[in-house]
Amino acid sequence: MKALILDDETYCSETLELLIRKHCSPQLDTITFTDPYKALEYLQDNVIDLLFLDVEMPLMSGFDFLEKAKNFNGSVIFTTAYDAYALKAFQVDAIAYLLKPVDKNELIKAVDKVRRNSASDSRLLLEMLREKLSMPVQTEKKAAIPTSEGIHMISHERLIRCESDGSYSTLYIEGAKPLLVSKNLRELEDLLNSPNFFRIHKSHLINLSHIRFVSKQDGGDVLMSDNSSVPISRSAKQEFFKRISQNGPQ
Repeated sequence: MKALILDDETYCSETLELLIRKHCSPQLDTITFTDPYKALEYLQDNVIDLLFLDVEMPLMSGFDFLEKAKNFNGSVIFTTAYDAYALKAFQVDAIAYLLKPVDKNELIKAVDKVRRNSASDSRLLLEMLREKLSMPVQTEKKAAIPTSEGIHMISHERLIRCESDGSYSTLYIEGAKPLLVSKNLRELEDLLNSPNFFRIHKSHLINLSHIRFVSKQDGGDVLMSDNSSVPISRSAKQEFFKRISQNGPQ
């Protein structure tokens, strides 16, 4: 098998190459690059079976490199010093993930795993990997809510509802204590700026994603995920039922 090592740090690439020669030879014949653009040029005219790919590089990330390396159809082992990238690597069906400094036993296991895969299996994994990498990343929306203590970054998904009392409002947040802020509901609506939040009453702003049950009895109210009951005002009723029946949370 022929392997290409791509790592912008010379020390890391040289260390990995030495480990491969010591513990994986003669299974692997390696070539090393520190410049992703030169590695892309090499792949234009050469067949590589296995790619040891650093995730974080200054010129382009390992994930970006993989999307650009259209001629590469082999197996991938991601290498990085950052634990934060592990989950993403696994989510895109990486053959293996090696955390720096690379452990020789983990290296041997990863290479053995690659060797056991057929060429068709490797191509299928690579196709799935590229497909997932091309999907847009859904980032968590947060609102910056100022208080006397500082600025709270509140996740839209975890904010269940807001209840006002004059110029103050209480925010009810999943998994956290209620937060009192000196903002009225109109100001909070502007800060959240999301169609998922609906002004169901003059004193209540709710997250439609946290509704458990809608009652039409006695004027109507909604049961929220924190087991609170919020009334539906007459003025908001028509728009509210239209919204949840046609569109639901967005």
